[in-house]
Amino acid sequence: MQQFKAYSDLDASDWTSGAVERNEEYPPASRSLTSWNRSRLRFWIDPPQNHVIWEICMRRTKAEAEATRSRILNAAERMFFAKGVSNTTLEEVAKAAGVTRGAVYWHFANKTDLFLALYDAVPLPQEDMVAREVETEASDTLAIVESATGDWLDMLAKDEQRQRILAIMLRCDYDNDMSAVLVRQKEIDDRHNATLELAFARALERGQLQVSWTPASATRALRWMMMGLCTEWLLFGRRFDLVAEGREALRRLFASFRQPQAGADQAAE
Repeated sequence: MQQFKAYSDLDASDWTSGAVERNEEYPPASRSLTSWNRSRLRFWIDPPQNHVIWEICMRRTKAEAEATRSRILNAAERMFFAKGVSNTTLEEVAKAAGVTRGAVYWHFANKTDLFLALYDAVPLPQEDMVAREVETEASDTLAIVESATGDWLDMLAKDEQRQRILAIMLRCDYDNDMSAVLVRQKEIDDRHNATLELAFARALERGQLQVSWTPASATRALRWMMMGLCTEWLLFGRRFDLVAEGREALRRLFASFRQPQAGADQAAE
């Protein structure tokens, strides 16, 4: 077991001839260890060899770390789309991203973590806005949700990256190692469902939602319709106009949600 030792605690016995393990690049041959930037070095004693081992502590800025994480996610997206999640290794992702395998593990604990980072990149757009605006007095809660959901279809139709990520999810085999993903996916889905159920609950309180619908049943109907639209469009050749036909389907669904009197009042305005 290694015993860590601070630079300032090193004594003469640690610096005996041959006791210092040297890296070919750092510190440069032209400099002695004692003149090297000590704040960037970490030393410890290797008891069996009584060697002072050192390493460079690379300090990466937050921007650099985010750039690396983005490269890894982009590479994973390409590899998962081309080969499938189960058939892609993290080594292949690292190579495609132009980073080391260690860099991948620095940002993501495993392939499940990486997959879910992609999953979390395509939530219901304006989710925070929906949660905030449904609390506004006299707001048309159903109109807010319908508009946000329609905007999501617009975004999907224009964003090829989002299309690839959703296609990856729809094609994924969730057996074996990937079965753990389902648990975490449920956590994310539960958060999204909670936002929608809150919105429908507010609509019910304000007399906007027909009493034949509960917040839970309305949430499920909306999610199922959206899942069907996306699956049909992404996996079967984009055979219809997602935005035009999708918004028309949303209009009809929300018309069934809306209390007739609320709909008449809105029309009169």
